[in-house]
Amino acid sequence: MFIGRWQLWHNEDRWLIDQALDKGKKVLLCIRDVPTDEKNPFTPHQVMLNLFNELQDIFEEGKLRIIIIPDIESINIDESVEYDIIEYKQS
Repeated sequence: MFIGRWQLWHNEDRWLIDQALDKGKKVLLCIRDVPTDEKNPFTPHQVMLNLFNELQDIFEEGKLRIIIIPDIESINIDESVEYDIIEYKQS
């Protein structure tokens, strides 16, 4: 699961998604529902369409889902939940 505003798609965004895909994982992109402003020129639905266009190849392969979520401020998990939290850094 990758959470972001995804405003103005960048090559670094695709690199990030490819890190999970290269490990054979499927990807869930969550678009934060933020109001439009100078930093966020697109509505969440416009962002979703942009992402479908940019990532059509992996969407058609069934490796990608895209959803809109509320503008969350934190991610909280119980210690008993067995999820990995992975941070990717480009060199």
